[in-house]
Amino acid sequence: MCTCTQHGARTRHAARGTHAARTHARTRLAARTQHPARTRHARTLRAHREPARADLPPQTREDMAGFVTRELLQPQQGWMRAQSLLDPAAARSDRTDHGPWGAYSGWPAITAAALAALGHQRSGLGVLRRAAALTQRGPWGQAHALHREGDVHGKGGREGGKGGKGGAAYKPFEFTLYNEAVGAAFVDATLHVVFGLRAAAAPLMDALPWPPVAPDARTPLGAGGVAAELHLLRWQGALFNATAAADGGVTWRTA
Repeated sequence: MCTCTQHGARTRHAARGTHAARTHARTRLAARTQHPARTRHARTLRAHREPARADLPPQTREDMAGFVTRELLQPQQGWMRAQSLLDPAAARSDRTDHGPWGAYSGWPAITAAALAALGHQRSGLGVLRRAAALTQRGPWGQAHALHREGDVHGKGGREGGKGGKGGAAYKPFEFTLYNEAVGAAFVDATLHVVFGLRAAAAPLMDALPWPPVAPDARTPLGAGGVAAELHLLRWQGALFNATAAADGGVTWRTA
């Protein structure tokens, strides 16, 4: 009994600490929205992915989604840039994974999930669809680089072939290592974008009998959705299946 009581106390203390951390994060978020952002980077989306619907005003959500579409996504290469070319530090950034000419291979997955959280599920789905083509080039690594227009791997040369204008993003030599965390990020993004799962929205102390789902997950998107099946997702000791219809509506049921 004593052990259970102590464990319960520790759990309650941890919950209070987590609640305080969330409150502090929301306070910082509110302060940031009152001032123009100097950093134009994909990392902003990671920080705001989960609380986006509850804590951000509608116009701010639209501004963030617009920033991603205008300055980060590169659909012609099936990829994105981690840092906007309009970022004050972009001209001095030379990292493929976090700079303006490429992205850490997990950034598209994180960005897709963030777009869905901002209410732009269709845009998030587009990011996942375009990135899927790159799986034909081997397992995920640390980063994929963008081709600069009229340039092969940023070093000059003829168009076409392995690099060149209009080619898909590629793995630069220095980032060919395998990164298993990226595959997990795309699984998480698929659960978020395709099936509407919002696991982080679950209460810390009270168990939910059903997986938490985005408010608009069951709303059909019309043409352009994806037909998909999810089987045997374990939630609170129970198993669930989910079906995503081609029009975008999602249905969850017990397995």
